[in-house]
This record gives sequence, C-alpha cells and structure tokens, in this order.
Amino acid sequence: MDVASACAFEARHPEKVRDVSGSSGALTVRLDADDGCYYLKSGEAGSLRREHEALRFFHPLGLAPEALGYESGERDRLLMRPLPGSPAVSSQLMSHPDRLARALGRALRDFHDRGIGDCPFSNSAADMLARVERNHRARELDEVMARAIGETDIDRIYERIRAGARLLEDDVVVHGDFCLPNVFFDGEYRFAGFIDLGMAGRGDRHYDLYWGRWTLRYNLGTDAYGDAFFDAYGAADIDPARIEVAGLISCLDG
Repeated sequence: MDVASACAFEARHPEKVRDVSGSSGALTVRLDADDGCYYLKSGEAGSLRREHEALRFFHPLGLAPEALGYESGERDRLLMRPLPGSPAVSSQLMSHPDRLARALGRALRDFHDRGIGDCPFSNSAADMLARVERNHRARELDEVMARAIGETDIDRIYERIRAGARLLEDDVVVHGDFCLPNVFFDGEYRFAGFIDLGMAGRGDRHYDLYWGRWTLRYNLGTDAYGDAFFDAYGAADIDPARIEVAGLISCLDG
C-alpha cells in the first residue's frame, strides 16, 4: 500500500478506519485492510518531513516502524506499518506499574547507550534554547508542564533556564518525546520500538529522563514508580540539576 491508496481506502471504508491520534496535533488513523494493518498520519505541510527521515534512519536499527511512503502538499501524509506489541500506556502493561517503570528505564538506557555516531539529527541544547527563546517572546507556556514543576510564572521559568543552561550536554541521541504512548513493549515487557521520532537527535539524556519520570507520574497518577525508572536506567548517571533544567525547558519547548 502507498499513500494514495491508503487515502483512497480511508475514504471508501470508514468502518475500517480508527482514529488513534495522540497529543502532537497530527491526525493518525489505523487502517484495517485485507492485507494487514497500516497507520496513516497527516499534519500541516512540512510537519512530518523530519519524522519520515527519522523512521528511515531508525527502522533498520530495529527501533522504529517502517515508513511506506511520505507525501507533502497542502498537507503532509506519512504511511507506516505497525510496530509489534502495545504502547506502554495500554491497560495491560500499566497493570504492573513497577515492572513497566523498570522496563521503561532499561529501554531508555539501551537506546542512549547505542552511541549512534552517524545520527544526522539534532535536538541539542542550542536547539532547545532557541525554541525556549521563541516561545518566551510569544508568551507561550505549556501550563501542564509548568504545574508539574510547581512554577507557573513564565518569566521566572525563563530566567531559571538561562541560569542553568550551561549544565546541559549533548551526550546521547535522545528520543525527544519520550512518553508512554510512544514506547512499545510486548506482553513480557520486552522493548518493541518507538514511534513519534520527529524530535529525535543528539541532545542531553536528561531531557528524556525528565519526560520518562513525568509520563509515569501523569499516566499512573503517582510518582511512586519514578525511582524504579531511574534505578533501572542507572541512578548513578543521573544529575538532579540537569533533570531540573530539563523540566524547566519542557515548559517552553512546545
């Protein structure tokens, strides 16, 4: 199946189409065709180009789904095969939260330890700080993330980011949107792959670490499993000061 035939299938068989969109602003639908399942993602023109390039890079490494096609016109459309397993936010996987937290920590550590030296993408401290500057000027604050860190004054957040930015290091390839819906495991909590890799690239490991702990707290309704996540990753390699800066950046990094 290619993008054109996927769009035609979506129009002809609405009963075989299911909206599975996340919170990124893009529309993602599942197509249950006779020859298998496909995912068709659409967004504003140009918005999915980098994600398509990331899938082409990470899929051969066993980290992401296969991209079957990408078209850009008035809107972008990206067609993908499904990953095996289930997203970490599924009720089955969340039913054992300690096991899930530890699996999440191990998966992130394995990803960071790969040392993908030829990764062509960047989500560096400089990239993040440029987005922070833009969003501060536009007065665009992610209020959910701001409440999570207990600071909702946009100017104080901005000043604290500026004060702590020198701590950041571009030491690994980060996922860039490391949250439970974007990480897949099989029924035994074995890692199966990532989705939504449009922000993946060289950056500071603590950005993924902050989001990993945040997503466990947000989806489980408690921070009781955050330490298990950090322990499975390797708590000795986590700098609390860099975690704090990553949390601040998340408020102005939309």
